[in-house]
Amino acid sequence: MTVDDILRAGGAKHQAGDLDGAEAAYRQILDIDPNHFDAQHLLGVLRLQQGRAAEAVPLIERAVAVNATVAGAFANLGVAYLHLDRGADALHAYDRARALAPADPATLEGRGEALLKLGRAEEALTSFADALRLSARAPALKGKAMALSSLQRHDEALAAWRSVPSASADVLANIGFSLIALDRYDEAEAALKQALAIVPTFAPALRSLLIVLVRRKTLANELAIFAQAVALAPQDPEVHRAHGLALRALGRPAEALAAFERARALDPQHLCALAESVYGRRFACDWQAGDPSDLVRLAERIRAGNPIEPYMGLLLFDDPALQQQNTRAYMAPQAQPPAQPPAVCKTTAYGHAKPRIAYVSADFRDHPVAVQVADLLARHDRDAFDIFGISYGSDDGSALRARLSAQLGGLVDAQAMTDHDVAAWLAAREIDIAVDLTGHTGIGRMGIFAHRGAPIQVSYLGYPGTNGVPYFDYVIADDFIIPADEHVHYDEKVVTLPDTYQVTDATRPRAAKALSRADAGLPAQGFVFSCFNAVNKITPEIFDLWMRLLKQVPGSVLWLRCDRADAKENLRNAAQKRGVDAARLIFAARAPEDQHLARQLCADLFLDTTGYNAHATGTEALWTGTPLITCAGRSYAARAAGSHLRAAGLSELITSSLSDYEALALKLATDPAYLAEVRARVSASWTQSALFDTARFTRHLEAAYRTMIGIAQSGERPRAFAIPPQP
Repeated sequence: MTVDDILRAGGAKHQAGDLDGAEAAYRQILDIDPNHFDAQHLLGVLRLQQGRAAEAVPLIERAVAVNATVAGAFANLGVAYLHLDRGADALHAYDRARALAPADPATLEGRGEALLKLGRAEEALTSFADALRLSARAPALKGKAMALSSLQRHDEALAAWRSVPSASADVLANIGFSLIALDRYDEAEAALKQALAIVPTFAPALRSLLIVLVRRKTLANELAIFAQAVALAPQDPEVHRAHGLALRALGRPAEALAAFERARALDPQHLCALAESVYGRRFACDWQAGDPSDLVRLAERIRAGNPIEPYMGLLLFDDPALQQQNTRAYMAPQAQPPAQPPAVCKTTAYGHAKPRIAYVSADFRDHPVAVQVADLLARHDRDAFDIFGISYGSDDGSALRARLSAQLGGLVDAQAMTDHDVAAWLAAREIDIAVDLTGHTGIGRMGIFAHRGAPIQVSYLGYPGTNGVPYFDYVIADDFIIPADEHVHYDEKVVTLPDTYQVTDATRPRAAKALSRADAGLPAQGFVFSCFNAVNKITPEIFDLWMRLLKQVPGSVLWLRCDRADAKENLRNAAQKRGVDAARLIFAARAPEDQHLARQLCADLFLDTTGYNAHATGTEALWTGTPLITCAGRSYAARAAGSHLRAAGLSELITSSLSDYEALALKLATDPAYLAEVRARVSASWTQSALFDTARFTRHLEAAYRTMIGIAQSGERPRAFAIPPQP
């Protein structure tokens, strides 16, 4: 047989699906002629069909080196590069193919896909449009829809998805995604359930449906959808991950962690499963099951452009540069404003005689953020400012919610409003400054601010890091929480207040007397170290240090706030492994505010966590007269307690190394006279320090608002500035 005969026979087998027979024929030709173009090219195509793109690339590269005149070979090389996420190489290959065959729609479609991978959505849209002028093929219609989604043109994307002829699970899931982006949740739920009726295990549809169900507060009724998917696809890591996200959203963290661990076991390289597993173990204080290299691997993946949820980044890494890189990458699809922001919003300040400030939050309820801002909202100068509150979180019926509503003359209930509607409300009322108190926590809604309902938008208090998007102009800070050399790691311009960034409620009740030790669950005698931070902030390193303190202070106990049975058990086991009787760990459950403050009077010393400090819990401790020590880190989240202590006039309780932290804790625990002197100074801070002078803080914040408006009125772009102490 001649080479041509072998090639024809191999091609016939290839078309018939006999890949082994086809490969044998192509190999036979290459034994005769190692540079045979067709054999190299077709063997590469065969490898692509087998899902072995890494092996396909060198074969097709050798083919086009032999013959650079065949458009299809370059197009197939582009396909292989796309499979390997080599977007730039894919674009080059498709450009070569287009030069040879400019009227091939498949080449233009592939080129558009490569441009999308490179983040060049406008150019991709043009390429898909060129393809559609040649032929209304489904890949071009889908590509056009994806490009429009990337450009935040969700109305057009929805129309494009609906123009795809076949209503496959993929198309329906993308219709659902576009409807979510448009805040049309009823329609989104219907489309996503249709997708899951076709493919019950389709993970993208499961994840999008989760968003809808959480927003509509109906997840508990629909959890069976996720459990059914797991039963149908027990080997699919993405399905287990979706189930885990649903369980976590329902407040079932132990079950969620088990789902994430299963996803990770099925795919050890799965970034999200790895991140959620590490994050979940932190909540369970399960350090034994973890691998110390997991954090290193996560950091490497983030630096390579693979983000995790922003709040995870804050908790796991005390590195402002890494946090910014992660958050920017995570928020990249939402970084650009929607195509149609509220048309009536000005781009400069309105020039009102009384500037209008709107506080926007999910947490106007019995929540630490609400506790902190309550006195501020009451003290704002109503002769100089009009103050509004917009709540998109639930109304818990608490006394605090009622107090906030009264102080603000009523809260705008935005739970049922779309992001666009909230932004339009801000624009219609000519709000000068919109202040976000939530950020990437809880049910934060970045979409409200993406629509740019106010000419000045500010991030404050709720999220201790950069939001990673261009539509926040400022972040409120002080020069301790964000030092000048760290400003570069914030996408917002840093507003530096004097004293502290932290607002407190100086009208909070202070317990007249402590609970008895017995009522607080503490032993009658012995030194009480406390830490009422969330237990997910505890790291093995700080726990090691705490256990060394217990060993060095006979009869002492460590008092922690924890409601999770698995975390309690893991902490007890960790103490035992470090040679400390587990009975010396005392756990406090959540309690009403008055009881919580009263019981803290039983503590002798509050031990802060590192990496992610005490924030509201730190000011609570100082408010009850409990000395607090901290080890300041690099990031905002790791420097909060230091800011509190400095403003309270207690800077000597801020350390910069764990060895100094341990030595200071030991001195306070073994030198009663020194502890009494420090405790007296903590109590004096109630009336003598800037930390609890809410009236002074309010004047500083109002001065910052005036400066922001002045900058906008002058035509300047937002810039960093510092507020001098006000009289």
